[in-house]
Amino acid sequence: MLDDQYLLFEGCSEKELNKIKINGTNLLKQELTNEEKAYKTRQETKDLGTRRPDVLLYPAEGKCVIVEFKAPEVDVSLHLAQINRYAMIIHNLSDPKFKINTFYGYLVGENIDYDSVQESDTYFKFAANLGYLYRPNLPLPGKFGHQDGDLYTEVIKYSEILKRAQNRNKAFIDKLEAKDKPNEK
Repeated sequence: MLDDQYLLFEGCSEKELNKIKINGTNLLKQELTNEEKAYKTRQETKDLGTRRPDVLLYPAEGKCVIVEFKAPEVDVSLHLAQINRYAMIIHNLSDPKFKINTFYGYLVGENIDYDSVQESDTYFKFAANLGYLYRPNLPLPGKFGHQDGDLYTEVIKYSEILKRAQNRNKAFIDKLEAKDKPNEK
C-alpha cells in the first residue's frame, strides 16, 4: 500500500532485531566489542536488540524499510524518534556483509496533527496535495567502521493510505474497462 515495489522485498513483522536472519545470517552482529555492547544497551541498560519493528523489509541492494503502525488514538508526533532509533541500531550494528546504508521509514497512524509533527521535527515537510509529511533526509552517523547512512521518513494517516489504494484501484479498473469498450468515433 505504501509502495508497490515493496511487495518484492523479503521481510518480517514483530520480530526482535536480535532474532532476524537474512539468508541464514543474523541481521545484527553476534560478536560485539565492548563499545558496541555499550551502544546497544545504552538506554536504561535495556538491550535495544530486543526491540521489534512492526514491519522490517530488506531488499538486496543495501536498503531497509521500517514501518511502524500506531493505534488510531495514539498521538503519532510522540513517536517520531522510534524509526530513527531502529535505523541507527540496524545501520551500526548490522552484520557488515549487508552494508545497509539507506533507510526508508513510515510512521502510520490516524491521530496525526501535522503542526505537532513539524514542531517536534522542523525538517518534516508537507507533501502538497498528497496528504502526508516527509523528511527527505536524516543523516545517520556511521559507527564501528560503518559508513554514514541516510533515512527518508514519511508520516501518514491510515485514511490517506486507504484513499491512495482506492485511487490506484480505480485507475486500474478504468484502464481495464476502457480495453473492453470498442473504439467509439
